[in-house]
Amino acid sequence: GFTEKYRQAILGVRKFFNELKENKYLITIKKMEHNGFSDSTWIKELPIFKFYEIDFGSTSLDGYKMIHILNDYIIWFFDTYLKQKDSQFPEYPEAIIER
Repeated sequence: GFTEKYRQAILGVRKFFNELKENKYLITIKKMEHNGFSDSTWIKELPIFKFYEIDFGSTSLDGYKMIHILNDYIIWFFDTYLKQKDSQFPEYPEAIIER
C-alpha cells in the first residue's frame, strides 16, 4: 500500500543522492512530515483550528518556525546557485544535513 510506495520513493531519493558527486545536500527536518511543506504548517496555528483541536498531521514543529526554516534553505540555494552569491549556509538544530 501507501507505506510501501513511500518507502520505495525514499529509497529512490537516497539512491539518486548517493550517485551525485558534488554540490549535493539532503536536508531532513526533524518533526516534519511530507505534508509539512504546505500551508498546513501555519494554518494549524490559527486559533480556530487550535480551539477545535483539528490535527493536520503535518508536523509537530511550530508552523511559523517551519516556514522560516524552509524559506532560509530555499533562499540560500537560489542565492548560491542561481545568483552566484557567497551565501552563509543556514544552520538549524531541527535540520539534519547530509553532503
